[in-house]
Amino acid sequence: MAMALVAPWAHDAHAPAPIPSCRQAGELIYRDEVQGEDRKARFTSGLDAARQCLKDGGGLQGQIMIGQAEFALGNREAALADFQAAVRLAPNDPDVLYDVGYTDNALGKYGDAIAELTEALQYAPNSAATLMERGEAYLELKKYAESIKDLDAAIALAPDNADYYIERGLTYLRSGNYEKSIADATKALQIGGTGDGAAHYNRGIALAAQKKIDEAIADFSAAIPLYDDPSDVLRDRADAYRSKHEFAAAIKDLDQAIGLHGDQPEDYNTRGNAYLELDDAAHALADYNKAIALRPSEAGYYFNRALVYRSQERYADAIADLNTAYALDPNDADIPLNRGWDYYLMNRYDDAIADYNRVPQSAREQYLFAVIDRGEAQAAKGDLEASIRDESAAIALDGQASRALVDRARAERQLSRLAPAAADLERAIAIEPDGADAYQLRGLMRLDKGDIDPALADLRKAQSLNPKDDAIQINLGWAEYRKQDFDGAIREESAALALDADNVVAHYDRALAYVARKDWDKALADLDAAIKAKPDDPEFANERGFVESNQNKPLEAVQDFEKAASLDAANALYPFNIGVTRIDLDDYAAARSAFDKAITLDPKKAESYMDRGFAEVMLNKFDDAVRDEDKAIALAPDAFRAYYDRGLARLRSGNARDALADLTKTVALDPQFELGWHRRAEAYGQLGNYDLALADYARAIGLSPANPQLFNERCWLRATLNRDLPQALDDCN
Repeated sequence: MAMALVAPWAHDAHAPAPIPSCRQAGELIYRDEVQGEDRKARFTSGLDAARQCLKDGGGLQGQIMIGQAEFALGNREAALADFQAAVRLAPNDPDVLYDVGYTDNALGKYGDAIAELTEALQYAPNSAATLMERGEAYLELKKYAESIKDLDAAIALAPDNADYYIERGLTYLRSGNYEKSIADATKALQIGGTGDGAAHYNRGIALAAQKKIDEAIADFSAAIPLYDDPSDVLRDRADAYRSKHEFAAAIKDLDQAIGLHGDQPEDYNTRGNAYLELDDAAHALADYNKAIALRPSEAGYYFNRALVYRSQERYADAIADLNTAYALDPNDADIPLNRGWDYYLMNRYDDAIADYNRVPQSAREQYLFAVIDRGEAQAAKGDLEASIRDESAAIALDGQASRALVDRARAERQLSRLAPAAADLERAIAIEPDGADAYQLRGLMRLDKGDIDPALADLRKAQSLNPKDDAIQINLGWAEYRKQDFDGAIREESAALALDADNVVAHYDRALAYVARKDWDKALADLDAAIKAKPDDPEFANERGFVESNQNKPLEAVQDFEKAASLDAANALYPFNIGVTRIDLDDYAAARSAFDKAITLDPKKAESYMDRGFAEVMLNKFDDAVRDEDKAIALAPDAFRAYYDRGLARLRSGNARDALADLTKTVALDPQFELGWHRRAEAYGQLGNYDLALADYARAIGLSPANPQLFNERCWLRATLNRDLPQALDDCN
């Protein structure tokens, strides 16, 4: 929890009544800790005294002190029941409601905590502690925007409370906004207090996420002596050292963590990894043995021990451990024909190929499979020519090897050799008419060419032959999407998810279909699932940002666009989307900076110049805006908005005559664009062409009859001209 155990409850309203048992309970529960005291004995005595206080008529104070003592003793469910009983005695007491919410937070009941703390805020809306506590509950529910809103309010009420900056910094950290997390931790450290350890720790994590490893290590080092139990910080510092290949330093930190908690198998496993990097097989093996003894159900520990055995050329032991690992983790599949296939499933393609090469030609059936599998391993390495050579060798060995034909077609497709790929698939289908892979690949090739209906026919055939293959379902859904049958796409992707609920591609593709239907909530749910499973995919983050923009959540959207840009710094779309969203937030300087990056990456995109120009208009940088809109018009001569933005820049800079030309072009390109008529009316007004101005106001009002600004400006113009005064009065009214 963010606050001290007892201090939040020492409210004046809870001061003990002048009853001896109540006074005794209060002295035990509320007094400061004494170094070296038996804390359990103290609060047990306090609990007994509080219960006696309640019996002696202490009422609310007694009930509250019972809850506080129970909480201090770690009996949180009992404490919650006691505070709920206190609420029944004082249902409008914000302090008691706070106690319930605080305890709900401690129990992980974050939704209940939010409800109680929200009620407390109805009675004490300026309670910074309550806002902070609710912000923490929102944080645990990953509702980062709500959390930050509460913590902003808490900080506004108590700007010198370091704990609030620490908590907000943690929220920024978990939401991926590392710069703001670092800023808040730094502010907390400037203020100082008991939370300095957490501030250093959180800042260290944020710095590590930014790959500023040396600075992160410095913060972790500052945090460690400030914790009674620094094991978590030691683990993170060890990870930082490992990222720098300073494995001896990592081992030293893990030694300390293990000294504090010798029952954590992951510490032994991680230390074993560090020893393995140092080629210290003996120590690595000892650590993996200990990890397995503590958690025999963890497949990764057997896998790591197999690596040590392999380094010692104890291959039988290695395979035995891999057998166990695969049995524990069925997602890695069963062990197939030989160890080469095991290596292939572990993505160790060179080892796999070496094992396939050891298969003798005299073992004819096994050798055929080894050549086919070697071709697949070559393709997985990206060596498509080697893959084609191996699959061709397999076909030469057995002209009926349909799997080799499909594998060769797959490699040929990737090399854009479409005619031989198609011929291979026709042969494969003729040999094995019930082979789903051949139909699926032929369907994808037809989809590549835009032959959607034949592609769908092939994919449906593949699905009928292998109805439990989620990849076929996903491709069917994508084909339906390409056909703009979004309901069909959703149906097929949902079928894929019924086969594999965690399939990232199915979640993403279904989200795209929901986006096409503008079903934003369902799209967001699918994108959340995809990002949870694959958090480092920039396309996923960008698409979620697009959905959030359409849900009028610009803060969340810009965070996702920034995440996408951090994951793929070469894609101009991501800074462009940041810029558009920053405009929505009226943050024009940040928008301009984002468009700068977008233009650097893609100098041929008219929209980037157009939108940067608009941001510059809003920043009163009119000359820059005109230059950008000139570039936009050169790239897109019929972009009405570029003429509008340039006209707006010229109008605001006092160049009404050139503005008039731009705005005339705007309404010529899009006569339904109300702002074009509106601004041209202003330009005519500045040039003294009042009749034309009034005519343009009439056109604008016809397009936007509910816009009071238009009526107000026309009223002012008529009144200034001292004409049409009854109509002017109507406009003003």
